[in-house]
Amino acid sequence: RSHAIEVEADAGVRVTADFDAGMKLAGRVVDSSNNPVRDASVNANMRSGGASGYSQTDPDGKFEITGLETGVYDLYVHHNQFAQYRQEQVNVPNPNITITLRGKGTISGRVLDARSGAPVKTFSIAAMQGEVGRIDPGYGIGGSGQTFLNDEGKFEIRADSTDDGKTSLYVQGQGYAPKVQLVTGVDEG
Repeated sequence: RSHAIEVEADAGVRVTADFDAGMKLAGRVVDSSNNPVRDASVNANMRSGGASGYSQTDPDGKFEITGLETGVYDLYVHHNQFAQYRQEQVNVPNPNITITLRGKGTISGRVLDARSGAPVKTFSIAAMQGEVGRIDPGYGIGGSGQTFLNDEGKFEIRADSTDDGKTSLYVQGQGYAPKVQLVTGVDEG
């Protein structure tokens, strides 16, 4: 569908421009119990570059991204209470896609000095999806980690659940070498 706009110039010249409304990607975002997810950000990026679009879900979990070119897109959905979602190779137009978000899991434990077994009282932890073998030097946690001050070295964090239940924790404390620790069994809930 296209929309025509007519402009008349001073000299009696008339210019007509036809704008194509583009294609549509629409659907619904739900949780694992099929309840609508409100206020999720839905982004579509064309795989070959170029077109992209954004929408936010309504109270019924519905979204609509218009003005897209026909093609293949990568779809990203974000909501603070749910695991990150990515779906590759979504064809547009696509008028009715359902996206199911997984909840985050809870990881708790203690950070201890490897030699003495004493609790580390101040440390930071960042959770990363899947199994991460190591972190390159200088990576640091930046703003993505949580800092803990606890005499017993205890922590509890929320992390994205994954299909395989694996999450890697990047732990660092002042005076200690950073450590990557694999945690299994991180499920939604």
